[in-house]
Amino acid sequence: METIKIIEFLGMIMSMTGALYMSRSVLDDENTMFKAGVAFLVANVLMFIVAIANGLGALAIQMTLFYSSSVIVIMSHTKNKELSKKYLIAISITLFFILAFNINSINWNNFSNNPIEIASAIMAITGSFMLKTHNNNIKIQAFLLFLFADIGYAYIGYEKGMYFFMIQAMFFWYTSIRGIKNMLHEKELYTQRILDLKI
Repeated sequence: METIKIIEFLGMIMSMTGALYMSRSVLDDENTMFKAGVAFLVANVLMFIVAIANGLGALAIQMTLFYSSSVIVIMSHTKNKELSKKYLIAISITLFFILAFNINSINWNNFSNNPIEIASAIMAITGSFMLKTHNNNIKIQAFLLFLFADIGYAYIGYEKGMYFFMIQAMFFWYTSIRGIKNMLHEKELYTQRILDLKI
């Protein structure tokens, strides 16, 4: 298996792991959120390497922004900020060397302007900002954006022969639909509480 395919496979595993941790967490579950942040941190850098190796500039930009958000999640939910800073530096240096090792496999003149990729990246980035709100209606819209983005990415993965990335995108269909269902359920509970107070 090519080195870039191994990186793509590892990125898929770490992305799925982060999503599973995130789906299991609650607001006061600092440890699970911390683990999710670490998994996504590694996944985002690995997928950044995969993106630039396959000429996907918009995806590379998305992974750079998501890397930054992963750092924020880690530092917001860590119990030891100084130790976490050291781990972040160590992880980042290691991943930088992985990137440097694969720099020769990158064709810098082969970046695509695929409208599906660009639209998917815009939807994913917009959804990540919308998800930070406490408004359930906006969160539902964010998960819908994630769903549409990952439908686009599944197509890109198939078109480019990035099958691990395609599987990852299809897995995120499930997490997006689950997120929508959870938000709708929370909305129903909130509405019912309001009705109970009025009675």
